[in-house]
Amino acid sequence: MMAAGAAAQAQEAAVIKGYNAKLAQRVQWFRGNNTAVKAWLWDSHAVFTAILNDPTTYDFVDNTSFGQPGDFWGNNYHPSSAAHELLAQDIAQVLNSTIW
Repeated sequence: MMAAGAAAQAQEAAVIKGYNAKLAQRVQWFRGNNTAVKAWLWDSHAVFTAILNDPTTYDFVDNTSFGQPGDFWGNNYHPSSAAHELLAQDIAQVLNSTIW
């Protein structure tokens, strides 16, 4: 995605924003119609944005390099194992007060 250019990135950002809005609505509906079930919504876009806006705070080299130790990206589209570790830590915080 990084190599696709600004227009493609903007289009993907719009798709993600639309998807996340629909997902939040569906989770809200599900919660209302399944009161015996607990459901959590974790916003990966917010976490990705925070990391990519300030990668060195999270010990990454920058927000564009990929495939090397210290890179956020594992390739030109997918996050690295180190990035997945940070994402997992954030999810763990969401689930901290649960049985998980």
